[in-house]
Formats: sequence, C-alpha cells, structure tokens
Amino acid sequence: LANSVHSGQVYKWVDKNGQVHITQAPPPGVDSEQVTQQGGKRDDPAQHKYCAAVQRVARQIASGALSGYSMDGVLGEARAVESELIALGATSADIRQIVFFVYGMQAGLRRRQVTPDSVAKLAQDHCLSGNFAVIRGKPKSGGTGEAEDPVPASRSGTGRFVAEDRVVTSLHVVDGARTIRLYLADGGTASARIAMTDRRHDLAILSTAPRAVRPLSLRTQPMGLGAAVFTIGFPHSDVMGFRPKLANGVIASTTGVQDDVASYQISVPVQAGNSGGPLLDMSGQVVGIVAAKLRAERMYATTGDLTENVNYAIKANFIAELIGVGSGVAQAGPQSLEALASEIQPSVVRIVATR
Repeated sequence: LANSVHSGQVYKWVDKNGQVHITQAPPPGVDSEQVTQQGGKRDDPAQHKYCAAVQRVARQIASGALSGYSMDGVLGEARAVESELIALGATSADIRQIVFFVYGMQAGLRRRQVTPDSVAKLAQDHCLSGNFAVIRGKPKSGGTGEAEDPVPASRSGTGRFVAEDRVVTSLHVVDGARTIRLYLADGGTASARIAMTDRRHDLAILSTAPRAVRPLSLRTQPMGLGAAVFTIGFPHSDVMGFRPKLANGVIASTTGVQDDVASYQISVPVQAGNSGGPLLDMSGQVVGIVAAKLRAERMYATTGDLTENVNYAIKANFIAELIGVGSGVAQAGPQSLEALASEIQPSVVRIVATR
C-alpha cells in the first residue's frame, strides 16, 4: 500500500455482489476526473454535505487527540457525528480512516504546529478530493439524469453459528435487507433477522430458529505474523456452486489498511460471497471475520503494481464484544485441514439477503 498512501487516495466500496474492495482508483463507472473537478473538489451537493460532516467529526477527533485521548475514546466522544456520517453512506472502515488520518498529525497538534480547525479543514479537502468519500451510483451515461441503483436485488455471503440460534456475518452483507435466508449444511433453510450490529467494525449478529449445531469458539488472543489460517465459505456460488469452498493462507500482517489495528491482512484467497465467513486457526478457533479485499486490477491501473491476493479480516475480539467469549468448545490442538473442515462445515452457512 506504499504507493496508495503516497498518492493520498484510498477508496473503499462494495461491488454488485456485495464484496468490499479497497482501491487507489475510484470505483468502476466513476472517472477520476469526476472526482476532482474544479481544482480537486467535486461539484456535487451531496458530496459537499458528506465532506462537511467529515470536517465536523475530524474536528472532534483532533480535539480529543490534542487532549491525549485514545482512538477508541475519541470515537466514543464523536458518536453523534459518527452517526451522521453513517446516515450519509459512510462505513466503519471509512470512519476509521478519518481517525487514522487525524491521529497521524497528533504530534503536530501537541506541538501547536496545527490546530483542530486546520486538521478538520485538511480532512474536508481530502474528502472532496475523494479520500474519505463513499462513491456510489452515478448518473447514467445516456444523459437522462437518472441515477443507477448501486444496490443489487440480493447479496450472498457467508456466516457461522456463534450459538444455536445466532449467526455472525459482515454487516454489509445483510444491511438494509428485507429478508435474510440461511442455507444450512444439512440442506435445510431458515429465515433470520438482524439482532445486533457493530457498524464500526462491519459486524452483524443474526437471530434464527435454534439448530442442533456446534457453535465455533473464538480466539481473542492476537495472531502472530505468518500464523496459518483458513476460511470456509461460498464464493460466487451462482457460478462456482453451492458447496462450501475452503481456502487457506497465513496472517500477512497483524494490521489492516493503513495499519488499522482492528484488522488482519491475510493471504487467504477470498472472493465475493466469502464476506462474513470465519477465519480460523489450525485448532479450529475463529480468529476473525473475512471482510474485504484489495482490488488488484484497479491498483495496477493506477500504480503499475499488481497487488495480488491482499485481503482483510476483522479480528475476533470485536465479535467477542458483541456476544461474549466462551460460546463453543475450543479444540485441543492443531489438526489437519481435512479433519478441521469436516468438523467446522456444519457450523458455516450461506446467506442470501434480499432488498
């Protein structure tokens, strides 16, 4: 990500299949010139409204950073503005990027080289140039002025049982759904509804009818660089089939995009449909939730560097904050992938959310 940080432009967006992507270039269908009209500011009232909210939350974060607050403490203080950003289309990752942006200038704030107002104005300028913007449907090229609907009729993802009547997944898979359907390992189906959410970390807990399944246990202790991990999920199930798919790799970094401490970077190959699936260690404990991928071809188009197989997972301790630790039985020790897959597969479900 060195080149993307150098350029100052990072976009996080959701494609039509519900897969989250992180790119340096704007999302498909959005020309970079559309993002930087008029000296770097988009001539878009909705964008200006969004970026004004970014300025307000950045000012509150900067004031907290100046006072020595932790990042989590500052986000707690800024909750009202955070809610405003979410209502305007921000995701939890967008908000964390603003926090990291501000905290990158904490030393300057404490030395009085910059002020909370100047940091907030700089954050607004970066937003207007595309850094913190969630760019969704744009006008159709036919000139009708009608906006394309960026949200597909349904999205498919993966989840896993954390209790006999609770399933955890990524919030972006089910957010805004009218109906949620679970497709179970035994061939059955069940309806579900959103019971709890953590927008900051893109997590959702679904409530469903109790099932006789073994909930998977959580590992909240940090994973080390190079630790072996794997996931079971349902990538591109309409093409690749509805049977679960296993992919494995390692912890490539103990932090995510721009050193986001809430995430792991993983070398596990993931696709649309893997979102919300469990990331597991070699004892069968859940260490995270598959969340996003770096879009290789768009990074290449902008930087000339083909950043292959760069993916991210939210750490398990944030799941524990929603449901508590101890729901499930930890495995005794490392096992073969074949043995682990056999034990874990019944607890993993395909999710279809219809809007």
